[in-house]
Amino acid sequence: SFLRAPMVDHVLVGRLIQSKSLKDVELIQLAIVGFSSPQTGGEILFVEKVSVSDEERNSHLIPFEKIQYQSTLQRLQVEYGFRPEQVEILSEDDFIIPGLIDTHIHAPQYANAGLGSDLPLLDWLNFYTFPTEALHHSKNKDYSQKVYSTVVRRCLSQGTTTSVYFATIFRESTEILADIIAQLGQRAWVGKVCMDRNSPSFYVEQTEDSISETEKFVQNILEKKNNLLSPIVTPRFVPTSSAELLAGLGDLAKKYDLAIQSHVSENLKEVDWVKELFPERKSYTDVYDHYNLLTKKTILAHGCHCTPEEHHLLKFKGAGISHCPISNSMIQSGLLPVRELLNNGVRVGLGTDVSGGYNTSILDVIRHAILTSNILQQLEDVRVRRDGGVTNPDIRLTWKEVFYLATVGGSQLLRLEDKLGTIEKGKYFDAIVVSLGEEAGGVVDVFEKDTLADRFQKYLFRGDERNHRKVFVGGRMVYPFAK
Repeated sequence: SFLRAPMVDHVLVGRLIQSKSLKDVELIQLAIVGFSSPQTGGEILFVEKVSVSDEERNSHLIPFEKIQYQSTLQRLQVEYGFRPEQVEILSEDDFIIPGLIDTHIHAPQYANAGLGSDLPLLDWLNFYTFPTEALHHSKNKDYSQKVYSTVVRRCLSQGTTTSVYFATIFRESTEILADIIAQLGQRAWVGKVCMDRNSPSFYVEQTEDSISETEKFVQNILEKKNNLLSPIVTPRFVPTSSAELLAGLGDLAKKYDLAIQSHVSENLKEVDWVKELFPERKSYTDVYDHYNLLTKKTILAHGCHCTPEEHHLLKFKGAGISHCPISNSMIQSGLLPVRELLNNGVRVGLGTDVSGGYNTSILDVIRHAILTSNILQQLEDVRVRRDGGVTNPDIRLTWKEVFYLATVGGSQLLRLEDKLGTIEKGKYFDAIVVSLGEEAGGVVDVFEKDTLADRFQKYLFRGDERNHRKVFVGGRMVYPFAK
């Protein structure tokens, strides 16, 4: 009973665009990609790059008929034993990209998406967020079902193949979220939120309950043995967590070898509050480290006001930052100097942070990450003109770098860079088929002069779910949704 290699389930023939490195994007005029069925893991079995554009300016669309790919396809057919009807030749206006990864999103807050730009973080939590999350109590399951199925479907349609979710303090409704994710086929990390102090009376836990309910949730998810679904330890943030809660969650993460998520240094008042609550600790990040919550599997959102010392601690521990530029601006938290983090060796991914951020789209986050870096560059140039000295020209981020953060960066935060982030043999087939053809609709207009690189940039800045012909997670087509 030897293990058979997985069989090819589906083969796509078409253009392929992905990150080669932080600075470089690979433009493939024609690739042949074969992957196994979702039941056998949806793994990529081969990627044949038949025609590659060496330079962006030379990447004008080559018609498929001018690319000699038939013999390669026939060779693969013999080698892997797939049938002609398993082969799908994409339109010449389409291209395949790796699925987008959202490393920070609050599922219950989706009901508030688009609200709340009038208040800074701490007031925003009390006025908008805690009351909205509190609606997900055990007597309100229909509401949870409605909100959670809406947000997961929205994420999939927008090409988010992997999400890292905060839910609420209620275990039962958090399990409803996990069930919906499993049913719709997204790859996800799901956390039951933990908070035992400095919270409203209608939305707070006892310390022991918070830890025991989290453990029960973790066991329930692990028992499902769904390789797309993982539990994640989720203290909301330091101000709503007692020392006992942080210690208990640190022990739990260690016991089950789990990923951890929380927030750090989002807002200046929050940073001051943490100093008051834990005067004996060196920094906000140090609090997490002290309670064994800063590991190579930790994702901390924001980090706008982290010090260089905290950057070094993050690097040393292998923890990563989820950059949430829309939320950082929307609820007036700060501007994250991403370049500084990257230069200091800290891992960075992107997060929508709904509903601090108003949209579940990682494409929108890509745009704002670029704009935020441009603003930081302008502030630096103005400062140097005013105060003298030499300007640092390396603050702004390019579209190539931010696309890398949206795909490879996210996979690095999840410690799955060997399985996600690019379309390569041995990785999972998590991908989007992007269509810029006229029949796609949407607002991306392309012209004959546009190279493959131009088309991709237009998609990054103007595309949306109307341009997503298909979305795959682990080899399963998860969008368009089955009728």
